[in-house]
Amino acid sequence: MPISYFYEGLGSDETAPGFSESESEQYVSAFLLTTEGIELAKAFPRIRDRKVRQQILALVRVTAESIYGDKNA
Repeated sequence: MPISYFYEGLGSDETAPGFSESESEQYVSAFLLTTEGIELAKAFPRIRDRKVRQQILALVRVTAESIYGDKNA
């Protein structure tokens, strides 16, 4: 049988059972598709000092809270 037999009925926009993304995974994927997300994903790991990374993360959290008022932002 051709391999395509096993994929009949699956459109390109459908996800195979057992491979759906969670809400947080979808959020991360959407973020990483932005220009800023890609740039941050490349630059952040280059910061070797853990304390500096934590300070940057704290800055981003405080900034988001002050703008959006949501502690989960």
